[in-house]
Amino acid sequence: GLGLRRGRKRSLAVALLVLGALSAAVGAGWWTGRLGATFRLVFDPDRRVLYERPTSKRIVALTIDDGPDPRSTPAILRVLERHHAHATFFLIADRLPGREPLVRRIVGEGHELGNHMLRDAPSIDLSPAVFERRLMRAHRRLLPFQRPEWFRPASGWYDDAMLDVAERNGYRCALGTVYPFDTLIASPRWA
Repeated sequence: GLGLRRGRKRSLAVALLVLGALSAAVGAGWWTGRLGATFRLVFDPDRRVLYERPTSKRIVALTIDDGPDPRSTPAILRVLERHHAHATFFLIADRLPGREPLVRRIVGEGHELGNHMLRDAPSIDLSPAVFERRLMRAHRRLLPFQRPEWFRPASGWYDDAMLDVAERNGYRCALGTVYPFDTLIASPRWA
């Protein structure tokens, strides 16, 4: 019946998503050691990672990564304001200097800050000790604006050690159910 067709469509969509991600990763040359992480993200997510929360309400949680950006962030804020919507902005801490007024605007307009590390580089490549140092350095840079509670690993890959470190430091990890693979597009115009 209809449920079976939906299940097949979902399975096909997941398979295509995984194949597309693996194809892009192989093409980019940085797939080594990440095949297991990709499998886990799709097929065996950790319960400590928030992807979605079932609810009877018709709501969506919007998250914006990789800011603050002096061009795109104000444009995003205008769209959110026009639609009376709020989002969690996962900020890269090395992008904060000189953009403090923009971060204050994000918070002042009722949005939430999330920790997206210091740089836009795969967090999974870091040792647990280096990961913790960088997570907390980013935390200290975000703290004057708002105390972040959510962490999103750069590139979306995580392992048990990262989740342990994040949890020990008061963070919950958030990913999502929709991921457009925009990180594979080099142009900031598209990201």
